[in-house]
Amino acid sequence: MLFNASPPVVVIMSAISFIFHTYESKGGIWLVLEKLSKYIALKIKQSDPEGPTSVEIMEYELGVRLNLIATILLTVIFALFTGRLTESLIALIGFAVSRRFSGGWHMRSLTTCAFVSSVLFTLIPFIMLNKSITLIITLLSILLFAILAPNDFIEVNPSKLDPYLKVISVLIVSSNLFIMSDVLGLAFFAQAMLLISWGEVISWVKG
Repeated sequence: MLFNASPPVVVIMSAISFIFHTYESKGGIWLVLEKLSKYIALKIKQSDPEGPTSVEIMEYELGVRLNLIATILLTVIFALFTGRLTESLIALIGFAVSRRFSGGWHMRSLTTCAFVSSVLFTLIPFIMLNKSITLIITLLSILLFAILAPNDFIEVNPSKLDPYLKVISVLIVSSNLFIMSDVLGLAFFAQAMLLISWGEVISWVKG
């Protein structure tokens, strides 16, 4: 496995470090999407006070959509800078589709989630795996999905697919046994890691 730290990647990582250092030094966290979704929800409620949907529900739904839009936009911007747009979008799509049916751990801040996710999708194409390693992480991901999915699943609008989420998740990840894409393998593996309850694992290790 080789990580190719090309100049564009170094620049992006430096920018990430600077941004987080700036926000930490101010004693706050990045809540741009949260503030924007709340602002829009309040405006919608003001225009239709008698509407059946609460501000909280609208804020959540808007936050989810803004998170997706921000993640896509940031990924495209970063990937255009690194020259790996196609691979980064493949990583994004693979991760998003598998996560849609498997759930997983969520960051407290939607804005931080969008930023970290876009960085992940931008960096994945620079991690080179041979076929053997790709097969191993794909099989490991399938195992984790089969055991843990769906996990910490947040779904405001339940669907008829809910009883089949585990099967769908496993089938999605298993597709890489035929595609054998290192990019998809890493994207699926990253999502598999988010299915693990790391707090419980750490507690178990500590005894």
